[in-house]
Amino acid sequence: MNPQYFFAKMDVCTNGTRKRTGQVLTIEVEMDSAAIDAEIHAVRKAVLDAADQYTRKHFTDQLEHLSDCTFFPVNEIPKTWEKPVETSMTGIRIWGVTHEAPSLPELPRTNKERILGLLKGGAVLCDDCIQKEVGITRRQTVYRICEGETKRLEKLERTHHICHLCKKRKVLRRQRDPNPAPVEAAPSLEFPTKAKPTVQQDCYSREQDLKGRFNEGLAKVFRVEKTDYYSLLTIPDLMDLKSGYARINDIITLRLTMALVDWLAARLRLGNEQRNGLLDSVNRQHPNAGGYDVDCAEPNFIAEVKGNIPMNQGTVFGSGQVDGLTSDVLCMMGLPSIAKHGGKVKQKAARSDRPKAIKFLALFDSEPVRQATQRWKSVLLAGQSQQFPDGFLIEETPADGELSDNAVYLVFLKLDIPLLPALESS
Repeated sequence: MNPQYFFAKMDVCTNGTRKRTGQVLTIEVEMDSAAIDAEIHAVRKAVLDAADQYTRKHFTDQLEHLSDCTFFPVNEIPKTWEKPVETSMTGIRIWGVTHEAPSLPELPRTNKERILGLLKGGAVLCDDCIQKEVGITRRQTVYRICEGETKRLEKLERTHHICHLCKKRKVLRRQRDPNPAPVEAAPSLEFPTKAKPTVQQDCYSREQDLKGRFNEGLAKVFRVEKTDYYSLLTIPDLMDLKSGYARINDIITLRLTMALVDWLAARLRLGNEQRNGLLDSVNRQHPNAGGYDVDCAEPNFIAEVKGNIPMNQGTVFGSGQVDGLTSDVLCMMGLPSIAKHGGKVKQKAARSDRPKAIKFLALFDSEPVRQATQRWKSVLLAGQSQQFPDGFLIEETPADGELSDNAVYLVFLKLDIPLLPALESS
């Protein structure tokens, strides 16, 4: 086994004011390669549960508590204890709990200092993971800072390999080293068979990357010969393409909604006449209408449809996608939305019997979407649980049995239907 090491860093705060006490606790974590791809929330829980009896002794007051736990990948850990303590997850163990991580300073104030502090421990990360771990709102800010430090050859350098956190092959940032060691990928990682960006050593070509993706996408979608279409197109040609395919997201949503109507008809035992009426209503609805994607008074149910695909072929939704999912759940539960349009908070059309409606949220069925949905759901329920009624659930729809109006049921759908399903005779 080839283990990887992390510092799990937390601030000690007071319960009343939530101010930092100045104490920073760090858990030394060792993780076998087989456990690297485990769900991050499960890993955090396992590590904190195993370290609980050791972290508590560092508190100076019974009213103190720990802030959120952030993992920093590092090359080595001190291994403070003689023997590790195993966690509840196989292949994950802790080697010590200390007040400070040797390679991690106190959290700096500027974005630049926070990024440099994150990479100082030996982490080799992509811009997306840096943005997430440091907590910077805009990815462009991360890119600008990292490029500035790279071009001036001061503290960072760029490479093209496997990110320590998301396990994707990307342009990575790392601390500049006059004699850098090669970046090692996780042993269990299997590289995709699709075309990769043209890379010569650490020299990344943006145009070659875009060209390869464009040509491969056209050949795959239109089932035509693989050739260099990119070089044949002019800027006006590309503008025409962009204009013609600007509504693809609306097409995906429409097809998912049609598939959802068929699924609901089977699950709720709707007759053909009612099914056809719902399909006709969906087909007549404008993409920017203010109502629910599917709305039925009897039986009483509402549904929202999202054609979200995780960012960068990964397993995490982008911030805009997360806001859209969260707003749909809040609106179906009658809570204030967080989505805005034209500077105003978006709200669904009023519906007096909404509280008693069965609520569904439909998404495209793929493993990356399921993983990203699980991450979003865990964060939402953990961070905004106080907004929801007692006993509220977000869960995949059971195959049979009664459904509760105090839940949002997830429905994962395959897009293997024609654009407009045929209306069946009643």
